[in-house]
Amino acid sequence: MIQYFTMDTPNLITITNPEAVKADHCWINLESPSKTEIQQISKQFGISQFSLSSVFENEETSRVNFNNNEQETTTILLQYPKYETSPLGYLTYSTFPILFVITKHSIIT
Repeated sequence: MIQYFTMDTPNLITITNPEAVKADHCWINLESPSKTEIQQISKQFGISQFSLSSVFENEETSRVNFNNNEQETTTILLQYPKYETSPLGYLTYSTFPILFVITKHSIIT
């Protein structure tokens, strides 16, 4: 699922028309994206599909890549913990990836 947001005022506004994303200061959020959605965002913003799909790799570690193409994008891949209680009552956690792609005019998560 792809969600588009912008801030014209102090409030976050959902963009329903993806064609309007050409404006500055946009946030594009991909949640459990399909391969088609990754291809769409990759083509639209000139970001490699490899960078966008790196969150699907289980062995991927946190990292930062500065200026990895002509658009001067920065990618930040983080692992965040989600705490759970085991069947025996112990507090455990699992880690999950989140990717931030920062371009001149937008942020993609």
